[in-house]
Amino acid sequence: MENAHVKTAEEVEAYFGVHPTKGLTLDQVARLQDKYGPNGERTKLFRVCVCVCVCVCVCSY
Repeated sequence: MENAHVKTAEEVEAYFGVHPTKGLTLDQVARLQDKYGPNGERTKLFRVCVCVCVCVCVCSY
């Protein structure tokens, strides 16, 4: 997602298909790990997930 910092929390949640209080489903986690690798690797997905978490947490208040 480009320019996630200017999106609303709802836009970021919809883009990534994540529920704001429940997070990702186990199926979503498995598919994303297959695609991008586990969190231990500092990949683009890791940076995106951190951005989503920060955006959702900050924008929710």
